[in-house]
Amino acid sequence: PLVTFVLPVLGLASLSAAAPPPLLNKVAASAEIEFLLAPLVLPSVLAGYAILGERDQGTLEPVLTTPITAGEFFLAKLLAVLAPTLAAAWGLYVLALAIIAPTAPSAVIAELVTASSIARQLGLDALLAGWAVLVGLVASTRASDVRAAQQLASLASLPVLVVVVVVVVEGGIHLVPGVGFALAGLVALVDIAGLVLLARRFDAERLLTPRPPKRARRSFGGSPRRD
Repeated sequence: PLVTFVLPVLGLASLSAAAPPPLLNKVAASAEIEFLLAPLVLPSVLAGYAILGERDQGTLEPVLTTPITAGEFFLAKLLAVLAPTLAAAWGLYVLALAIIAPTAPSAVIAELVTASSIARQLGLDALLAGWAVLVGLVASTRASDVRAAQQLASLASLPVLVVVVVVVVEGGIHLVPGVGFALAGLVALVDIAGLVLLARRFDAERLLTPRPPKRARRSFGGSPRRD
């Protein structure tokens, strides 16, 4: 996440007022795209660990034996990942604007520091983070280990980012503040539908069943080694 904060700040702060408008617009658009990476990267790591990590630590089974439903379990997991993700993404974005405002050219400030652009950024952060958390939770219930779950979640989130970049950022679609913040409500509906489906298909017994040990096979030197 720090990379998505440092790179756009350095790029925007290094621009001079005499830079041609096409260059200013290109750097501003690149900064908007880089700001969208944080709400995708953090959930892939946190949500991918949320369930498998607990299983590996031995704390998942006691939680599942309590009288909570699968829906309540996944809702708690989603909020536990979504809250710090949005806090970090929004906090870094606001901090970046505060640093850029005194130094960046006025043309860049006019493009980035507007009600429409800020609402769009915050709304897209929520939309991307909500999708990434859901994908991460699904991967964490299906993958065999934490690293595989995190990789699957990252790969599944990339197509959404591509669509957002092409349609909204590069396509120049401007959202009024009300529509921008309405994206947060939309992601709530998507999360609810996804949580319901995930809870219905959740198989706790499969997740808690110990995996068989990997078979040893002999290497060329004759000594056994693990797969």
